[in-house]
Amino acid sequence: MKSVLIKVTLILIFYGMSINAAPLSVGDFQKNEPGKIFEDFRDGIVNNNISAFTGYFHGDVLIKLRNGVSDYFTPNQAFFVLKDFFDEYNIVSFGYKNISAEGNFPSASGVLDYRHNGMSGSALVFISLEKKNGEWVIVQITIN
Repeated sequence: MKSVLIKVTLILIFYGMSINAAPLSVGDFQKNEPGKIFEDFRDGIVNNNISAFTGYFHGDVLIKLRNGVSDYFTPNQAFFVLKDFFDEYNIVSFGYKNISAEGNFPSASGVLDYRHNGMSGSALVFISLEKKNGEWVIVQITIN
């Protein structure tokens, strides 16, 4: 009887430790999936909230913008480059036309409608992801 109690206690302790070791909810698990990143990117652009997707920058990000900016940027630099761009180009709408969330290099593209210096315009948007250290990250953003 005493050995059964010890075994049950050890099992409960081990079970409790395993729960605390990895407290993942379904939302946490899906947080860094390509579809979620594409959604956060779209929402960030539409709402002029660059912070909504810059958390997905890890390492240098290739950014090419219609205002002539084209280079690799650190996550911090990328934030300010994109903030300056979206402060200058007022977004009217943005939606995806193509999304490829499967495979090793997920990507999405769409059309961005904007106002700049009192003129309306549109631009093609492309975003691509790559898996680094087990997490999906944004590696390229093109707006031309």
